[in-house]
Amino acid sequence: MQLAHVSGGTRSVYNHAAYLATRREMMQFWADWLDEKVP
Repeated sequence: MQLAHVSGGTRSVYNHAAYLATRREMMQFWADWLDEKVP
């Protein structure tokens, strides 16, 4: 599940970069699923 929790400081910047590829893959999966379901 993708959540947009807010955390501050340097830690949040590193976490964003660390999970970028995973988030991109998950969002592409969601977009592909929507393309199949929505006429």
